[in-house]
Amino acid sequence: EFHSRAPWMMARLPAQEGVDPDFPIPASIAVKAQKGDAKFLSGSVQQQEISEEEFAWMEARRELSVTSERLALDYGHDEARRMEEAFAEHGLSHLLGTLNWPGVGTRWRDFLDWSRVAVPPPETPSSALRGFGRFLGCVTTYRALAIDEVALSRILDADCIFPSGQLRVGSEALEDVVNTKGVRTVCVARLFIAHLQRLLGVDPSISLHDDWQTTSLIASGYAHYRKLD
Repeated sequence: EFHSRAPWMMARLPAQEGVDPDFPIPASIAVKAQKGDAKFLSGSVQQQEISEEEFAWMEARRELSVTSERLALDYGHDEARRMEEAFAEHGLSHLLGTLNWPGVGTRWRDFLDWSRVAVPPPETPSSALRGFGRFLGCVTTYRALAIDEVALSRILDADCIFPSGQLRVGSEALEDVVNTKGVRTVCVARLFIAHLQRLLGVDPSISLHDDWQTTSLIASGYAHYRKLD
């Protein structure tokens, strides 16, 4: 049984996932075609299957094994202790490695509740990642890449969509920021962005938003226009 009334759940209010039907994408905006676009653009929720290729990519990026020291770096000593004690209490310590993926570690209580009732029960961190990922499903987010030809050409020339921090350092340096600073510090730095440079040095994150309007406003800052026509 899920502990829906636990104190840690109080800040999580039920809300609609995906496109807000009150703010549809204008017909003049081109979007990438995908199966079920009619339902997608109308704002109805659509369950999408997560492919095995996506899970394999996740494992390649971050190994599903973890130590007490790694958990403490990513989430703090107190939270790491609570994680290990909770999984040990329910005989699920063999799944702790799944927490090394940030999308699971930041939802560790949800993951623990799911692991306790999952049928069949996950036997390895790899099977747990797939089961929990498919249980959560997909959420549509937006990132406006370019709103004029000049901005688009910059992206095409680079042949890459990367965090703003990669404009100053390479991808290896950004990965090192995450590995040495930890998930918690990266999240705090992103939330209090005025302190990001002091906390991280460079930004390893990519901005994703629930509404296309937000991404369009951000992308406008990279357009070559400097005044309204």
